[in-house]
Amino acid sequence: MLENLSEKTLKKLKEISRLIAGGVKLPLFSESMEAKKVLETVLTGEGAVNQRYAQDVLIALSYANEKKDYFTGNLMLDDIIAGKNIVFTRYQ
Repeated sequence: MLENLSEKTLKKLKEISRLIAGGVKLPLFSESMEAKKVLETVLTGEGAVNQRYAQDVLIALSYANEKKDYFTGNLMLDDIIAGKNIVFTRYQ
């Protein structure tokens, strides 16, 4: 799934990962390592991607796939891909 996302979208997912509160399901180590390899090819000029960065992106991706804007009903991930301004508290 990460291969299909743009560099801008992946960076936005990393940005929102720090805003996620509460219990989250951590991805498996093998999933994080696969994501790390994909991120290293998609992100340009960043150098090596560490495993924690990949894990944060996977957590945010899972979160964004579940949460919908309570005004529009759009998934958070769809709004991120569309480049809309994300008001984190509007998604539930």
